[in-house]
Amino acid sequence: NKALCFNHNPGLNTTIDRCKGFGRSMNDMGIEYLGQISAQDNSSTSFVSAVERAVGESGDWDGYGMLLTGLMPLPAALELKKLHENLAMGAFDTDSLLYEALDTGDILFGVDQQPYLEGYLPIPFLMHAILTKNSFAGHALRTGPRFIIAPPTDEEADCKSREYPVCSVKRKLSVTT
Repeated sequence: NKALCFNHNPGLNTTIDRCKGFGRSMNDMGIEYLGQISAQDNSSTSFVSAVERAVGESGDWDGYGMLLTGLMPLPAALELKKLHENLAMGAFDTDSLLYEALDTGDILFGVDQQPYLEGYLPIPFLMHAILTKNSFAGHALRTGPRFIIAPPTDEEADCKSREYPVCSVKRKLSVTT
């Protein structure tokens, strides 16, 4: 088994760290990590060429896995998947194309960074600390990220489209870390 990480923004520390972490976890599991790769531009042709060059094999790529550090290369990755149907893929971030690819089985997971929670929660916590002189220090708050392994339900999609009002919907097919 072999794995690689496609970094769509190789100069950005966040995406570099995503690939480093992915590589370490692949190595820890005994999976050969082929490294971090990128393409010269955002075209499907450049993407497919870069990945095929890194893998160095033809065929269906059974036993190969790839992490995308963001969604920008997802359309090209789906084109690559047509050429190498057993390539297993996951990606950071979520959008309608990722949900569609989850539904068809072309991608295994997305990582939802839950930016609303990351951006929203500090504000009421800071206000609480200022007004009450108490803080939430030492309490674990699970704001994400979480693995998405299925498209959102209609209720979840509606909640997100309304910019996250208080929703009673609980996702059954995700893991929050």
